[in-house]
Amino acid sequence: MTARMIWLKLALGLIFGLGLGWWLAPYFAGTKAIDPIWLTLGSFQLYWYGLLMAVAVLTGFLLVTKLSQRYARLDPDATFYILVATAFGGVLGARLLFVILSWPLYAQQWSEIWQIHHGGMSIHGAIIGGAVSFYFATRHFKLTRLDAWRLMDLVTIALPLGQAIGRFGNFFNQEAFGGPTALPWKMFVAPAFRPTDFAQWSYFHPTFLYEAIGNVAIVAILWQCCIRRGAVPGTAVLWYLILYSSLRFIVEWWRVDSLTLGWLTLAQWGSLALIVLAVSILVYRRMTVSQHHGN
Repeated sequence: MTARMIWLKLALGLIFGLGLGWWLAPYFAGTKAIDPIWLTLGSFQLYWYGLLMAVAVLTGFLLVTKLSQRYARLDPDATFYILVATAFGGVLGARLLFVILSWPLYAQQWSEIWQIHHGGMSIHGAIIGGAVSFYFATRHFKLTRLDAWRLMDLVTIALPLGQAIGRFGNFFNQEAFGGPTALPWKMFVAPAFRPTDFAQWSYFHPTFLYEAIGNVAIVAILWQCCIRRGAVPGTAVLWYLILYSSLRFIVEWWRVDSLTLGWLTLAQWGSLALIVLAVSILVYRRMTVSQHHGN
């Protein structure tokens, strides 16, 4: 990539960021009300949450399809069906794990289980569901282990990008925000959405935005350090688990709506488990390579 193209992309990114900030400013200040409904057609309503989730999945799908032609060189039909299965498994896993963890709530309101536009998706469930679906799909199409890891690396590049887009669904639902704050980038939350313990506060940490920005940074890191440099297949997957889990662990300190277990939230425990798993595999791979060269 030429220096001119790099500067052009940086300029476009800056323009997009400034435009997004200009658009969000009145909502953050509380001068403009946040409406979770995107479009109303008679009695039918389309929600921002569902729209952004669909955009996130579609964007990731198109990105991986394009990258796979250049970096994986797999059969396009097989790639298509594997990605469809992975996306479906990810969405199903994300909702299923959230419902399980919040079962006391859904046990009293069964109809809410299907109301995905109201929010309630677990990224850890998405990772598990997507990984399981990906495994069985690649086995069905008889991909070699190396090709499967190459494709998974590309899926991993698209995943945090989709997460960054999807987090804005939390913004429109006024959920997944942090504790009260007076910082310049504070976010107004309507009284109906404030936790009981913080009902007297008006402005909160926009943790959805913290995570969205962090996910964009993760995309850039994985792309530059793993894909462009031709790292060993599977490296991007492991570093995604480390980077995103670290980001989520930190952001969770500000969240006020997370389920807790002991002195950490469930998301933090899950993040720690993924960090330990990924680091262990990286260390094992490094030791295996070292022993191979030593012999």
